[in-house]
Amino acid sequence: CEGDVWPLPAISAHGMLSALSAWSLRAAALEVVGLARCIQALDASTCSADVGSGWDLVRRTSSNTFPDTDQLVGTVARGTQHDDPTGASFSVRFDNREFDEFLFATGDCNKWMIMAKDEVLAWYEGTARQIIKSHLSASSYSATMYRRQGSQEDPWITFGNHEHCKALYQGNNFNPSCGSGDLGTLHQGLNVF
Repeated sequence: CEGDVWPLPAISAHGMLSALSAWSLRAAALEVVGLARCIQALDASTCSADVGSGWDLVRRTSSNTFPDTDQLVGTVARGTQHDDPTGASFSVRFDNREFDEFLFATGDCNKWMIMAKDEVLAWYEGTARQIIKSHLSASSYSATMYRRQGSQEDPWITFGNHEHCKALYQGNNFNPSCGSGDLGTLHQGLNVF
């Protein structure tokens, strides 16, 4: 992120000290504002400081399920990428990016969890997967999930043991059976960072 260059104002020698002081204060204030904008631009999440910063929004649905069938390997590109975690649905390719963690979150980030990439992209069926931390716990814990070969709705990424009402990710437009309302509908969609 690069800020604007603010030229030193043209001044006489007599008014140099006061003008320079005013210019310095203005430049310092603009630098702080610009730096804050840069930091915010590098973090697309609406989440609290608990999730950390620097997350890049790579997949979003404004509904309750993702249409993608790539089993979360990141080979799907659809829509136009943006950094609004409550905006329009899209997906960008991320199979060619280097990263080691996923952040799964609702649009309002009321529900979220962080998992290691290798925990998410392994093959598993109703077995415990390690969650680094979530809105439920700042400590690591595990929950049963699914990522079966050939099952295009997988992975089922849930912050608790496999249950449709706790799903932060499921693909192939699989509509979760959740009588109390699914997370995407209740919390402004679902995101993958």
